[in-house]
Amino acid sequence: MQIDQSVSSLVTATTTKNCKTLPKGIRIGHVNARDICSKTKKDDTKSIIFQYDFDIFGISESWLTQAISTSEFEIPNYNLIRHDRDNIKSCKETGGGLLLYMKDIYKYKIKDSPFTKPVEAVKIK
Repeated sequence: MQIDQSVSSLVTATTTKNCKTLPKGIRIGHVNARDICSKTKKDDTKSIIFQYDFDIFGISESWLTQAISTSEFEIPNYNLIRHDRDNIKSCKETGGGLLLYMKDIYKYKIKDSPFTKPVEAVKIK
C-alpha cells in the first residue's frame, strides 16, 4: 500500500521530533481527516498507524454517519472508539466526528467529556 508522499513526510517529521524527547514513550498521533471515507484516506491512515507503530491515534473530522459500519474502520490489534457528530443522518450533512485507535494492550474506560457542545471530545482513562 503506497502512502501519499506529502502525508508520509509530515508524519515522519512529527514522529522523529517526538521520538527524540520520548524514545521509550507511548507513540501518539493525530490527523484531521476531513472525511475519512474519501479517496484513499482510510487505507492511508491504517498504513500510517502500522508504519509508525502508534499506540494511540486520533482522527478528527471523520464525517462518519450512523449509516457507515464501524467494521469498515477496525484495525487488527487496536480498539476503536468512535464518536459521530449528533444529528448527522446522511452524507449531505457533513462535518465533525472523532475516531480513536488504541492498541489492545491498554485497558481503558470511556468517561464523560468535560466539554459541552459544540466541542466534540472523547475522554478515556
